[in-house]
Amino acid sequence: GGSSAQTGVGGKDGKDKADPYSGTNLKSLVIELDYGVVGVASAGPDFYVIALADATVQHGALTGRLRSLGSHVREALSQLD
Repeated sequence: GGSSAQTGVGGKDGKDKADPYSGTNLKSLVIELDYGVVGVASAGPDFYVIALADATVQHGALTGRLRSLGSHVREALSQLD
C-alpha cells in the first residue's frame, strides 16, 4: 500500500494556519506508492502539474521542483488572459 504526505497547505493569504484544512489551497502533494512517487503541484486556480518519479527520489527535492514548475506554468498561463 501507499502512504501520502501533504506538503503545502495554506489559507487564501498563502500562510499556514492553525487548522491547515480550513479554507485549504493545495500547493503540492507527494504520494508514495509501491512502484514510485507521484507529485502534484498547483499551477493556478484550475491547473496542476504532475510528476512521476522513481521511489528513490527525495520528496523535498521533488516538491521544490514541482512548485517551481507550477509557478512558471502559472505565470505563462496568466499571460493568456
